[in-house]
Amino acid sequence: MKRWGITLAVLMAFTVNCVFAVDVNDENEWNNATKGVSNGNVVINLQKDLVFNDLNFNSDHMGYLTVNGNGHTITVNGNCLWNGTSLTNVNNLGLVVKGDFSFVGGNTQFVSDSSSSINVSGTTSLGSATFEVSGNFSSKTLLLTSGNETFKTNEGSGVLRAFGDSV
Repeated sequence: MKRWGITLAVLMAFTVNCVFAVDVNDENEWNNATKGVSNGNVVINLQKDLVFNDLNFNSDHMGYLTVNGNGHTITVNGNCLWNGTSLTNVNNLGLVVKGDFSFVGGNTQFVSDSSSSINVSGTTSLGSATFEVSGNFSSKTLLLTSGNETFKTNEGSGVLRAFGDSV
């Protein structure tokens, strides 16, 4: 009996820490990829450019989210809200937010690699997030108000272009 209990505990640990990967071709696949995963990791592999009216991403109880852009672009015609406590890694992705890009929630970390580009037409508000850029980042305004946020560009690879009066 004890062996079964140990085996079940090990199997449950693997289930909880699983990686859920999906190739994404449309908005519904993106939404479904990020729903229903608790304490696991999600990998989204973009297969083409995506366009959202607004993008509200909630990542509570998710482990790591990796978005492999594969050279594609996500365009958000409105606002983009990143809410939660996960680590997001963005690789080889173009992200265009035509409204505001806001981070709320706990220990959110957003990290982009050197082949990614993030362009925000409105305000980027970090809340208490850690935002680390190795590629290009531009925003009309960068808002740091909580005292708990971190904005970092990696030396030699990051370019910051801010076009507002409060950077």
